Amino acid sequence: MFRYLFITISILIGSCRLMAQIGDAHIQSFPPAAYQSDSYISSPQNWAVIQDDRGVIYVSNTSGVLEYDGISWRLVHGTANTGRFQLAKNSDGRIFLGSNSDFGYLAPDSVGRMQFISLMHHLKHKYPELKIGKIATLGQEVYFSTQNNVFRWSGKKFNVWHSKAGFGRIYQSENKLYAIDKEKGLSVLERNRFQPVLGGKSLKDLNVVSLLPLPDTEASKPHFLVVTYDEGLFSFKDQKLEEFVTEPSEVLSQEFFMHATPLVDGTIALATITGGVVILDQKGKIKKSITKENGLNDNAALHLYVDMEGALWAALNKGISRIDYPSPLTYLSEPMGLDGIALSILKQENRLYVGTSSGLYFIDESTYMPEFQKHPHLQAEVWKLLQRGDTLLVVSSPGVYVLENTVLKQISPQTEGVTYKTIQQSAFDQNKYYVGSSDGLAVVTHRKGKWKWEGEITAVNHDVIWLATDKTGTLWASCNDNISAIDDSKAHGLQPPVRNFKPSAELANELRSFQVYSIQGNIYFGTSKGIYSLQKQGDSYQLKPDASLGVKFADGSREAINLSEGNNGDIWLTSEFRTGQLVKLQNSTYVWDTTPLSRIPRVDVWTIYTDPQGIVWLGTTEGIIRYNPLIPKDYKDKHLTLLRKVKLSGDSTVFYGAFSENGQVSLKQSPRFKFTLPHAISSISFEYAATSYDAPGQLMYSYMLEGQDQNWSHWTTETKKEYTGLDEGDYVFRVKSRNIYGIQSQEATFSFASLPPFYRTWWAYLFYVLLWGSIIWGVFKAKHRNLIASKRRLEKLVQKRTVQLQTEKKKSDDLLLNILPVEIADELKLKGRAEARSYEAATVLFTDFKDFTKISENLTPEELVAVIDFYFCAFDKIIAKYNIEKIKTIGDSYMCAGGIPNPDANTPADVVKAGLEILAFVKSLNPDNYAKKHKFEIRIGIHTGPVVAGIVGTQKFAYDIWGDTVNTAACMESSCKEGEINISGATYEIIKDEFVCYYRGKIDAKNKGAIDMYFVEEMISKEVYA
Repeated sequence: MFRYLFITISILIGSCRLMAQIGDAHIQSFPPAAYQSDSYISSPQNWAVIQDDRGVIYVSNTSGVLEYDGISWRLVHGTANTGRFQLAKNSDGRIFLGSNSDFGYLAPDSVGRMQFISLMHHLKHKYPELKIGKIATLGQEVYFSTQNNVFRWSGKKFNVWHSKAGFGRIYQSENKLYAIDKEKGLSVLERNRFQPVLGGKSLKDLNVVSLLPLPDTEASKPHFLVVTYDEGLFSFKDQKLEEFVTEPSEVLSQEFFMHATPLVDGTIALATITGGVVILDQKGKIKKSITKENGLNDNAALHLYVDMEGALWAALNKGISRIDYPSPLTYLSEPMGLDGIALSILKQENRLYVGTSSGLYFIDESTYMPEFQKHPHLQAEVWKLLQRGDTLLVVSSPGVYVLENTVLKQISPQTEGVTYKTIQQSAFDQNKYYVGSSDGLAVVTHRKGKWKWEGEITAVNHDVIWLATDKTGTLWASCNDNISAIDDSKAHGLQPPVRNFKPSAELANELRSFQVYSIQGNIYFGTSKGIYSLQKQGDSYQLKPDASLGVKFADGSREAINLSEGNNGDIWLTSEFRTGQLVKLQNSTYVWDTTPLSRIPRVDVWTIYTDPQGIVWLGTTEGIIRYNPLIPKDYKDKHLTLLRKVKLSGDSTVFYGAFSENGQVSLKQSPRFKFTLPHAISSISFEYAATSYDAPGQLMYSYMLEGQDQNWSHWTTETKKEYTGLDEGDYVFRVKSRNIYGIQSQEATFSFASLPPFYRTWWAYLFYVLLWGSIIWGVFKAKHRNLIASKRRLEKLVQKRTVQLQTEKKKSDDLLLNILPVEIADELKLKGRAEARSYEAATVLFTDFKDFTKISENLTPEELVAVIDFYFCAFDKIIAKYNIEKIKTIGDSYMCAGGIPNPDANTPADVVKAGLEILAFVKSLNPDNYAKKHKFEIRIGIHTGPVVAGIVGTQKFAYDIWGDTVNTAACMESSCKEGEINISGATYEIIKDEFVCYYRGKIDAKNKGAIDMYFVEEMISKEVYA
């Protein structure tokens, strides 16, 4: 059975709208059906609202405490049917509750479900009448008041103050605790006692629901606004209680009050029994009344609370409402008497004029109950409003009118079939106006107090919908497919110079319209493809995209219409159903900012108007949206994303949305709460929400499962995600949100592990190991004896084969060393390959026998081989003395190199010495020698320079060198005389201090050009050198 508050008040006060913040505030309504559920019983009636540090809202409902996260409602465990609760929050962020029979706080249980924890067991005595009337907090300390006692909870124990006469309520103000004693009146807790406040006895018989501080530099003592239930408002100042006068006084004179709270702009919100929520300033002037008529769920407001975003929550007798007040955005529409599409807007002193599709409307700021009034003599569309002093020029479809006071006078001719659209004052004659219509462009003047319709400008041969004047005073007229520029600088009458710019039919069809605007004195055209301007190309002008107001509106990707320049230079425009401001950066570029208007509904905007105070008015299909940039709002305020529920397959919930650390609500998952997912569970799902309550339906979410997903998901409005068929392993579910202002929250995370099936668990693997171990052990024992016998036979065979292998290996090594250098051979044996190496200073020696081919023709093959072997064996012995590497022989040519593969093994001088010995050997042969019969004359060439050395071939290894140094050394040999050693200039520079050389000059060498060459004659003796 629900318990309701039934109110019987005979005088009902209606709402009053005042122009301090004209228009209706945006209100989110939560009727009783919104927070009802099949899982719990709730009442329509709500008594209090509070928000925890995460942003979660708690509502004291008659049937219990409700929890709301922006997506879903739930009942706090342990609060059902225990009476209405008072709510408060201390500096630790903990929520405290007090009901008719209990008090305590909220904390998460082991699965993250918020529950009520009673503090009754901490009381040393029993208190039969324990009905909590109010809760107040000072830092971490929490105070609970009952009819005769005040209890202070310090976190560990209670202190109690008793009043025989009885307490009313307690109030926290400016870090002090006040109470109203039924005998002493207003008292303050000081030095651990309630001390009477001077003059406070005047409050002892009042039923005070709220006590709010009022700033007052003249008051020597605290200055309070005293809000009573049934005796009105009072001011307690300088020890005196006086009536707090409100304006207009009759609005609240008969009202009953339930609560009051200060708002972020310094105003005060009052919760009334029959008048909804009333906003007044600190001097008592009523700023606004919010009732059912303008969106409140119910006119009986029982409690008020300001959330982290500055919005006002109202706990109502029937439902809950969240009111965006104060807010930069308000709405003026049909409930305020405005009908039709808002086509034009103009502010004239305290009066706002609106031209709509159904006529001319105005609203007066000076009235207490502002409602739009419609002019009775104008029923057609009003396209344009223009102020001229105290009068108003009105352009309506059937004609052009002058409005003076309330008298409407037509100044255009009665022309059938002509539709008037716009009007523009001349830049050179303030009494001259141009009127655009479906018939073209006309002129109207005001001379000697009279209006005169001068006639049409025939040179403008198209309909005119938009008019604008540039910085030179030129008048621009445009329609959907034509543009004209009119020279207004001289008195040309109806025949001014006119330039017509006719876009191609293809371009006009693509851009759809050419709305002409003057922004900072420059002419721009708003089109369906962005902002265009006329740009000179040669002798003509072409309509081209214009990026001077931002590249975004020049790339053809979006429309740009309704351009409007405010008094302070602000530029506003509409694009793709979104309206925003072009903000100029320090580098003179523009960025389009839609943030302030992000939450307005998706409607067609027909006009944008900035009034002299800088307030922006949007005329839309649904009325007017008013944006006041002077009312601050932090659009970058960070909100939180919360994991609200984790469920397993079969609808089993394992987490209810509140992490905890040491009994306190925490934003992070404790390591002790890491969840393990059994393999038999086929799915896990996550529900999440974000605590940004400005347009929660437009919140976007992105998520990923670390351990499975590689990237974040696309942004979505979905608030649930399910995963199935997870492999075993560790996972972290991560989710973040983005509100309508584009601000991303920090991540919410949930860590868990998915277990493997039983046959992949550690104990299963242990069993497998033991089983296989037993099998292997048995097999091992069975074969052990055979293995020992085989081992002995094998050892003998291995010894025999090892001797054979060592012998063969020595033969192979010896053969390899005959082919390759030792270092290269070692590398080849170790790695199976040898890397090519570069040497910066190798000295290459070539030999060649004179007329070898001719002589060899007279020798048998056996004789030829024997002769070559005789000489080359001698050469081998000579170069071996100097550790010079033999490279190869080709026919009668012998090639070797010093400085490789070990650069430190020898020097260029060693190669020259070897050359001298080879030359000496060849010359030393006498007639008795075997070779005398076949004596040859030899040429030797030497050059020093860089080479690359390495092994070539796979079937037959060959160690070789390459590079220009080899070619140059060959040239030295070929350019040498028989019986001489020819060296290059490079070699000479190295060995010149050790050998006597003869400079031959620059000799042409094949493919080399002229090269310095020297003959080596002999070594310089040490005695001579010394």
